[in-house]
Amino acid sequence: MSLRNARWVSLLALLGLGAAAQAADGELTIGFVSPVTGNFAELGTAMRNGGQYAIDAVNAAGGLKVGTKTYTLKYVVGDTEGSAERAISAARRLIEIDHVHAIIGYALATDFLASMPLLQDSKVPSIDTSGRADSIPERIAESKMDYLFQLSPTNRDFVGTHGELMKHYANPQRAVMLALNTDFAREYTSKAEAQWPKMIPGLEVRSLFVEGTKMDLQPELLQMRRFDPQFLFVFVTGAQTYQFVDQFAASGLGKKMLVLGDSIYGSEQFRSKVDGSVDFHMANAITERRDALRALLAHARSAAAAAEQARRTYRRQDTPPRTRTHSVPLAAPALAQWQSTRTLATGAVVAQRRGHR
Repeated sequence: MSLRNARWVSLLALLGLGAAAQAADGELTIGFVSPVTGNFAELGTAMRNGGQYAIDAVNAAGGLKVGTKTYTLKYVVGDTEGSAERAISAARRLIEIDHVHAIIGYALATDFLASMPLLQDSKVPSIDTSGRADSIPERIAESKMDYLFQLSPTNRDFVGTHGELMKHYANPQRAVMLALNTDFAREYTSKAEAQWPKMIPGLEVRSLFVEGTKMDLQPELLQMRRFDPQFLFVFVTGAQTYQFVDQFAASGLGKKMLVLGDSIYGSEQFRSKVDGSVDFHMANAITERRDALRALLAHARSAAAAAEQARRTYRRQDTPPRTRTHSVPLAAPALAQWQSTRTLATGAVVAQRRGHR
């Protein structure tokens, strides 16, 4: 079983413990809420499938044992279609019609934020596993919403580490962010615009927002060309992702800037679809300790030195230089080293986060 699916099992077990006292004998019903159709379907479907795998694994192992009883798990999906209004309707149906004992999911922070009052008032334990807006744990703490939990890293975790990566790889003068017009992205860009110039003196940061239904990104690419950044962060998802990759690759801008993509760009499905037309690098493993990041950067520096030496050797041999989308050398060995040395998030890490209860 993969690490991600094992985490799903752990979440389900946690929820089952909270709901077992009121569960019908022999069965616990777990609801899942995320977009499985619409513009964000790829993200929501991947999460849904991970949950289903975990449910099947628990049931195949004999069920979930709570005290002296053992329960089988039932999985019911609520489709938000990428709309906050439908997210509320989906949660209401799961609670009032399917009588779920707990709810997991929420690919979009906007959907969870809109549903929080209903979930709390219904006293249904609910875990947001993906939404990263800082306002989620802040609202949970301020309103004492004791039935709601937010387990994914938040913007506070991401912005500083992304800034460190950007400073290490390029130390740019200009950076641009292309982002969906969502609560998460608005919070992220606002924090980045305030924090990154402090980390990289002289850095100018610009944010470009698009709606999830917008497929023609040429106006945004034109703005990028005029701004001439050395660094681009991309926070778009679903069908829009592939439109961006095609249009960005055709624009030739990839030869002028380093591109860092959010989590979906690391998925096997995405890589197979884009066929390597744009060389994205990941900046999303922020559930790990910072010493893992330092190990990655240290190894990347070593790899960079080796690549520079190889480049000089090639030049002495009059070998044409290899053309790449950008200049991050030997990323695969660096990431492999990081993968081998990383430390999984523990209770100590979680305890360091603000907003926990």
